[in-house]
Amino acid sequence: MHSIVRQVVSSPVAGLRYQALRDLLQLDAYTRRMHALAWVVQQSPEAQALLHGWEADPPHQRGPHALWRLVALADLGCQPGDAADPGPLLDAALAWLTDAAYEATLPTIDDWTRLPATREAHAILAALRLGVPDERLGALADRLCRTQGPDGGWLDDASPNATRSTLAQTVAPLEALAFWNAMTGDAPARRAAHRAADLLLRQKLQEPDAAYAPLTWPSHAGYSPLRALLVMRQIGWLEHPHCAPALEWLADQRLPDGGWPAQAAAPAPDAPPAAHQHAIWGAPAADHANPWVTLQALDLLASAERLPEGTLAPDETALTVAWAEPDAKPLDDLALPPVTLPDDAAPADITRTLVARRGDRLAGLLELQDYRHVSLWCVQPWEYGRGVGRALMDRAIAEVRLHEPDQRDLTANATQAVRGAYEALGFCASAEPSTADYQRMALRLEA
Repeated sequence: MHSIVRQVVSSPVAGLRYQALRDLLQLDAYTRRMHALAWVVQQSPEAQALLHGWEADPPHQRGPHALWRLVALADLGCQPGDAADPGPLLDAALAWLTDAAYEATLPTIDDWTRLPATREAHAILAALRLGVPDERLGALADRLCRTQGPDGGWLDDASPNATRSTLAQTVAPLEALAFWNAMTGDAPARRAAHRAADLLLRQKLQEPDAAYAPLTWPSHAGYSPLRALLVMRQIGWLEHPHCAPALEWLADQRLPDGGWPAQAAAPAPDAPPAAHQHAIWGAPAADHANPWVTLQALDLLASAERLPEGTLAPDETALTVAWAEPDAKPLDDLALPPVTLPDDAAPADITRTLVARRGDRLAGLLELQDYRHVSLWCVQPWEYGRGVGRALMDRAIAEVRLHEPDQRDLTANATQAVRGAYEALGFCASAEPSTADYQRMALRLEA
């Protein structure tokens, strides 16, 4: 596995980490571990900053600001839940886009309504990705179909001299209508998506007489061949010969460290700062890998079988579990800092650390106090789903049986994010007091 992959799947941004584990390492999104990580994404400061604060915007900005916050939330990989309800954002965005006054502002020139189609398209995409469908989405899909140009694309330029669609206004409607058709079977959406895809392929994913657009992310940060290729994959046309030059160009943009840069950023002009903040997406830099662009490029090129062999392959070195040396500091080698929990238990007389390694690389660790309590249990993200956590716990249980044969319970404090992992190994909620931060868990050790 390439080091850039380990960096991406270990990102401190929970939304990026979730998507990298799902898409690059292909972890099942329905496992307890991934469900728990989805909850962490909902609770993350990035998601909460997008969900809140827009209500204080001036009335004329609430609709567009709500829309682009919603889009950023979908790009973040957030899923609806108790801590993340995108419903109010969607309602405000759709109230704006479906208001008759909004459509009345759209100019029609030579029987072609000039539409900033990325708005309608992103509203459809975000709502479907976030799992919050709304009957008003059908009206947006109908508007996209009605305003499609004769060449198969969309145009928001009101100048009479503008007669040709732009890819910047076409790629998002193509993706939205294809998605809408897949979800509803809407025939006009299918036909419109087919025409739009044909336009992109005729132009080989670039504007006529122009170089390839720079790489950008998030999805609303302007057109790029990467976004177009991702859409082509979605509709099953990635193997079309006219995609090949763009795939080659994308592979050539790889930096020496193995990642891809965000070469530019052009967020929607009516997007609020919260939707395109560098703290989430990273600042554009032509010579520095951007984790979001790198994730999308790796995932796409893997689909096209254009990555060097071994880029995503896990390390197959045998796993070893042993006690850490007395002066070792394995915590320093963790890709993500461990969550520290308050613990009102009596101070431990003995704390020892079990370390799992593949070759010379740390795979995970477990701290055991007095052979009765697990105070820390961590697995490196790129090792998820490979048995590292179970190997550590099995060894811990064996050590308890060896050193304290009369001990009947092994306890732990589990946050919401890892409780499922403990339960999968047989731990149950303990009768001992818990707090808002953690649940006291216990594993019964049979005689």
